[in-house]
Amino acid sequence: MISDVNLFFIDISFRNMHMHKDFELFRIFSGELDIVSKNERHRLHEGDFALFNPRRAHEIRALGGNPVRIMPLQVSPSFWSRFYPQMSSVEFEVIDIGEHLGNQRDRLAYHYFSIANNYFEKESYFELRCASHLNALMELLLSRVPWHYLTKEQKATKK
Repeated sequence: MISDVNLFFIDISFRNMHMHKDFELFRIFSGELDIVSKNERHRLHEGDFALFNPRRAHEIRALGGNPVRIMPLQVSPSFWSRFYPQMSSVEFEVIDIGEHLGNQRDRLAYHYFSIANNYFEKESYFELRCASHLNALMELLLSRVPWHYLTKEQKATKK
């Protein structure tokens, strides 16, 4: 296990409105789903990525009558607290990040799958490799996906 990091596969038909204290990035491995968050609805397909901010309520519903397989990567802002403390104030502005990745989509997938391989295989020093790929993945998201810093007041209302 790595502190502040959780990664798992799940087949999901419906997940009622819920939220996490973590950033959550997942890829859809099979099927198609609708995500509802605030007053927004997003339809995502196999191969798409979804990104949620900490404490962003969201609901997931599989379409077509079959469960959808996803692999959520959940990372607490605390993971970056010692060397990039401003991460606790970052709020991404979109859930469906595909259009913002451009030619970096494969690079994002590379880091995402590298984290997964190291996390699940747990070979010597896997924690260091996971941390390296997590940092590269977050740097890519920050450089490509629209985001802003939350004010102290905004952060207080999200606790």
